[in-house]
Amino acid sequence: MKRKVKSLFKNNPGRQFKRKAIAKRLEIQEEYEYSALKAVLYNLEKEEFIKKIGKRYILNLESNPIFVDGILQVNKSGYGFVVVNNSKAIESEQSKKIHNYANLKSQCWIKLADYVNEGMIGCAEDTELEIKELLIQDLEQIKLKDFDKEGPLRVISKKEIKDIIQRSTDIGDAVMMRMIFELKPVWKAYIA
Repeated sequence: MKRKVKSLFKNNPGRQFKRKAIAKRLEIQEEYEYSALKAVLYNLEKEEFIKKIGKRYILNLESNPIFVDGILQVNKSGYGFVVVNNSKAIESEQSKKIHNYANLKSQCWIKLADYVNEGMIGCAEDTELEIKELLIQDLEQIKLKDFDKEGPLRVISKKEIKDIIQRSTDIGDAVMMRMIFELKPVWKAYIA
């Protein structure tokens, strides 16, 4: 039963379940099975595999990160993502013909550059001026690394950018990470 319960939570990161809902999904009908489920949930909570929020249980993503194609589900609700630096680029028919990317981060930055250059993305009119300026500064720093050499396309490292502008490119990174939904449009975007 423990394996089935773990599988239920891993297949539904961010989803909260009451004990009765878990029992229903696992088709538990007998009282002894329900008692066993209570014990399993108690043990998984002690092992920090799941967390209890009121009467509901949720996968503890702090101790059970979920990776999908280099995308790490990170926040406590299970939604959100981080593009992992050394993740493999997403292969598509277009990327096979046009470019070969060193990693997913580089692929997302290059996709963002294409969108900016084609006027397909921009800031909302009510965006604060300070945020716009930081975003522009972040985007100005992104450059291809060793573009004159043969091999996959790669952007310069975050450390190199920090050395130049003396801060992290957090705002630019957030916009860059949004490109994952353009590269893999079948994914559903969630707002936490």
